[in-house]
Amino acid sequence: MNWLFELPLFMLAAIIGGQFCKRIHISPLIGEISAGILMALVFALVGAHHDEHLLHVFAELGVIFILFVIGMETNIKEIINVGKPALAVALAGVVLPFLSGLGVGMYYGWTMPITLFVSASLVATSITVSARAFIDLDFVQHRSSQIVLGAAIIDDILGLLVLTFVISTVSAEGGALSTKLIKIGLFFVLIMPFVWFFVPKILNRLSKIFGLETRGVLTVATLLLIAYSAHWTGLAPIVGAFFMGMVLSFNRDEHAEHFVNPFYLVLAPIFFFSIGFMVDLSSFVDGLAIALILTTLGILGKLIGGLIGGMPFGIPFKESLLIGVAMVPRGEVGLIIAGIGKAMGVVDDTLFAAVAFMCLATTFLPPFILPKLINAVKNENVRSAT
Repeated sequence: MNWLFELPLFMLAAIIGGQFCKRIHISPLIGEISAGILMALVFALVGAHHDEHLLHVFAELGVIFILFVIGMETNIKEIINVGKPALAVALAGVVLPFLSGLGVGMYYGWTMPITLFVSASLVATSITVSARAFIDLDFVQHRSSQIVLGAAIIDDILGLLVLTFVISTVSAEGGALSTKLIKIGLFFVLIMPFVWFFVPKILNRLSKIFGLETRGVLTVATLLLIAYSAHWTGLAPIVGAFFMGMVLSFNRDEHAEHFVNPFYLVLAPIFFFSIGFMVDLSSFVDGLAIALILTTLGILGKLIGGLIGGMPFGIPFKESLLIGVAMVPRGEVGLIIAGIGKAMGVVDDTLFAAVAFMCLATTFLPPFILPKLINAVKNENVRSAT
């Protein structure tokens, strides 16, 4: 199918699905993901083919711009203030799901490589889903959202270490863990300080030379380069995008969000559409029992992690529960881990379908629950203030 027809078709489907859900007071994410599922069914019924690479590229760009916008609306001082609960949320949200995956593997008698890949997929967190909900509900600057964002960054690093350990254990292709840690260190020791101290000054200088219109192009290009630098070190590109947003926000860049917002509006729905489009409903039947077990454990692990990370630090139950729910989505991260296992011949089709079900379910449920929890926390804050 010609991409000039395919891309606008996907965009329109995502927008229509999102707007429909918004009008009936449901998160637009649900409509965008559902549009992807329905479109995949239509393509399968008519025997049409699509450009997988095209959809993947636009979806990945959508993730980058979503996290950049989140970074622009993030208070760095608040992130530092919530460092301890964020660390506790991340640690509990990694350890508990990983141990539960090991327990499932022992119960079913899986080999250690299979067990490790399933456990790693349970560890993953896709912050993009919750981040979008925070944007839609004007909740980004709240304490609990800052804890979620801080925990997500730590979770990404810990998740990478877990995945590296798993791949290194299963196959020599994983490379030396020390090499990956050195590259991650380079990002935090060299790249982040350079971005913090020099990028805003460079952008200001170049915009004075070439004009304000060029500033928009330079901002977007720099954002993509920093996202790539995070990817090169082994971190997710969204870590670089999020950090870039925080840096420009701290330096009070009044133009950055104006330039980037059109990209966000176009590409963010494409990302959530792509999650639904990747789903193969026909493959869920055989692994349904395992899928339900993994989904239950995946939800409980992050919920308990939110409570462990929040309540001991004086955060109320509802707010701690909100933090846990926000950490639940696995999204594309869990699918990528399972996909690596499948490509290495460790995870079979049935188990991959079970993990895919878990990733979809944990991505699909939070947008239904988060708005209610967010409103409850807002109301509780209003009552305490009065």
